[in-house]
Parts: sequence; structure tokens; C-alpha cells
Amino acid sequence: MAEDLTPEARDKLLVDLVRSCTDLDDNDIRILLEASHSLPYISNLEGGDTYINVLTKNGESMVVAQYRHPYCDLYQRNIIGEIEKKVKAGKKHIVIACAE
Repeated sequence: MAEDLTPEARDKLLVDLVRSCTDLDDNDIRILLEASHSLPYISNLEGGDTYINVLTKNGESMVVAQYRHPYCDLYQRNIIGEIEKKVKAGKKHIVIACAE
């Protein structure tokens, strides 16, 4: 499970998911990694779970990073690698969201 992963292993999981499932390039991956490192801070400010979605090659929105807030864990499980919903395929798509 991703909860048990070290920060380095979480970064590797993000990179592997993005490289295998999206058309994003190395610069995009660098930005995603930087954004993923700030998820705990965003979560604490917002008071809820935070996650990053990217658009896959199939036009689906997939979670590639997540921070589970200790007092407001909406999903109550790891959702990294899960498909969120069908979205219209098109340009690059990256979403950072907070769920409370």
C-alpha cells in the first residue's frame, strides 16, 4: 500500500504511473513531483485530503499522488493509481484537488 511507502518510493510510483499512463514529459513530471511534496501543507491548510490527478492516454483522470489528512480522511484508503472519472480527451490535464 502507498501509505507504507517511503517518500522516495512514493516519488517513484508517481513517476512510473505518469510515464506508463500519460503523454506528460519529464518537465511535467518534475512539476508533479514538486507539487506532490506540498500536498501535506495544502491538506493542513484546507483541512481535508489532497490529491493530484492527471489525464491518461485513454482520456481518464487518474490519481498519481495523495495525502490523507489525519483528521478528515474522506476516502479512508489509498486512491493512488485509481481512475476518477471519464473526461474529454484533449490537452494536458493536471488537477490538484482538496476533498473535505
